[in-house]
Amino acid sequence: MFTDDTIAAISTPLGEGGIGIVRLSGK
Repeated sequence: MFTDDTIAAISTPLGEGGIGIVRLSGK
């Protein structure tokens, strides 16, 4: 599940925008 690490790294700098990515990527 290396994808989670990538998403987590992206969500950190984007902040709220990253949360949206996690939701879209997650489900």
